Amino acid sequence: MTISFEGSGFMSLNQAIVSGQEHRRPYHGAKAVDSACRNHGSCSYCRNNRLHHIYKKQSAMDYRLKERVPQNHHQIR
Repeated sequence: MTISFEGSGFMSLNQAIVSGQEHRRPYHGAKAVDSACRNHGSCSYCRNNRLHHIYKKQSAMDYRLKERVPQNHHQIR
């Protein structure tokens, strides 16, 4: 059983490149060198930039919790 996409408007990526219908822009800078540095990447620099607002909220929450807990609280036995 073969599936044919002829006439249905679908074209493979290779066919689109050959026929000149592919208009994707090439990656520049660090994105061209390392695939982990692209959008939603896993390199530490990009991940820290992406999650900066979450880290700020987390540290603010930790500070607020630290203020609420008394320093000489008793342990429950």
